[in-house]
Amino acid sequence: MRKDMLIRRCLEFFAVQKIGMTTLLIIRRFLDDCCRNRRMTPTLSSYSCNFSFMSYSCLTRVSMDPRNKSEDDCSECMSEDDCYKKMSPSMTIMMWILVSSLTMTNMAYAECTPAPDCASIGYTETSCETTSLKCPFDTTKLKCMPCDSTFRYTCSGDNIAGGIGDTCNGKYASCECASGYKWKKSTCVESCTVGMIYYSDKSCSSTYDSSKTAIGVVIKDNELVMNNYIAIAWGGANVDIEGVINYSEKEDARTDYNGKANTAAIVAIHTSIGETSSSSAAMYCNSYSTVGTNAGDWYLPAYGEFYNYICSNNSLLASTMTTLGWNTPPYYMWTSSEYTAKYPWMHSFSACDRGTLQTKDTSTYLAFCVLPININNN
Repeated sequence: MRKDMLIRRCLEFFAVQKIGMTTLLIIRRFLDDCCRNRRMTPTLSSYSCNFSFMSYSCLTRVSMDPRNKSEDDCSECMSEDDCYKKMSPSMTIMMWILVSSLTMTNMAYAECTPAPDCASIGYTETSCETTSLKCPFDTTKLKCMPCDSTFRYTCSGDNIAGGIGDTCNGKYASCECASGYKWKKSTCVESCTVGMIYYSDKSCSSTYDSSKTAIGVVIKDNELVMNNYIAIAWGGANVDIEGVINYSEKEDARTDYNGKANTAAIVAIHTSIGETSSSSAAMYCNSYSTVGTNAGDWYLPAYGEFYNYICSNNSLLASTMTTLGWNTPPYYMWTSSEYTAKYPWMHSFSACDRGTLQTKDTSTYLAFCVLPININNN
């Protein structure tokens, strides 16, 4: 028995220490490929290099080294290293052949366990609109990743024509509205076109809705609204407004669309010289507010804005003003554009070829205030 144990220890030493990592790596690769082809997974014990065949070491009881005459003769082999050193070259070769053949035989009986069912670990789809992960055991089964939060609209319902762009699980990031409507705040609302009534809830309509608060009339599609006019002075007699361009010709003044900036510059100067919202048209518009709007939202329009957006659409605007119970302006109206330090530009509501000047004194004329809107805000 002692010789059997010694031979076994020598075989284990030779197999593990001299074949070592090379054998283990070959076995692991073999097991991986074997199990994968059978759609199974290797168990941890498969990787432990189960050298159970060492139990057959009794087959080598006939000494392969002539120096080993008996069990007692082998008592000199007290360690694996000693045994290896005392082994003859022929014995070494035979041991290598034995270990290699038995190792391959042992691998043929390596354990494989069934792979998990893809559905049980979340791979339940065969196609995805979003990014997907493939099941490692059956690549035809997929796990669909969640949609981005921007994909939240089914794009069906009143005034909606369909979705825009890519879909994710049947939902869109935005929707296409029917003719005459615009996408706003997650729904389709009536588009704000020139002449429509503009309400405090930021909706527009071509007809009057008494359940809502009307605050203006659209003068530029989806962009600008004017309020009802007021009689007021321009203010700040003979004071040139820094930051406001002086136009010597009305044709040049018609290119001025900087009403918002002009109003801010005028307010700064008029405030410094003691004007108020009751004596300065620009200060009045700057302080004007309604339900749904705040002071600072409105401004005194520039000459170009008045000419191109108000006067050019005067008939349509006048009709809506009548619907709202407003009167049409009977004479010239102030703009925020300057001619000189003494004269600002004025314009007629009904006659678009008539631009004129008036002194910045206490003379009272009329003024519209203008509100920028953006109905595409969500």
